[in-house]
Amino acid sequence: MKILLLNFLFVLLCVSINAQNPPIGIIDFYGLRSLSKQQVRQALQINEGDPFPESRAAAERRLEALPNVQQARLDAVCCEAGKGILYVGIREKGTASLQFRSAPKGVSRLPEEMIRAGEAFSDALTEGIQKGD
Repeated sequence: MKILLLNFLFVLLCVSINAQNPPIGIIDFYGLRSLSKQQVRQALQINEGDPFPESRAAAERRLEALPNVQQARLDAVCCEAGKGILYVGIREKGTASLQFRSAPKGVSRLPEEMIRAGEAFSDALTEGIQKGD
């Protein structure tokens, strides 16, 4: 359930991180079962105060080389106290993965008013994040 909630938050809060964004202020780990934060930090090779990596792929490959790691994922959001947050997710071998149902094929749609309200919320959220609010 916690992983599902975090994935939902990522969809709402993830923004593109580039070289002009603030340094990493917080590194938060989730999905650790048999690995310690220290083991993951050592393989990650990224620390608080560092800039966001230009490519997540290299860091994810290092994490996936750890014993018992099936999949690793890095997600960055901005900002807490003027610094970014890096989420490091680990799915260890033998643990359940998130499965989505196929897209509905029916003709029912949300009312246009709800779609506009959702877009307005998303725009306001993005603007607030970019301002550091």
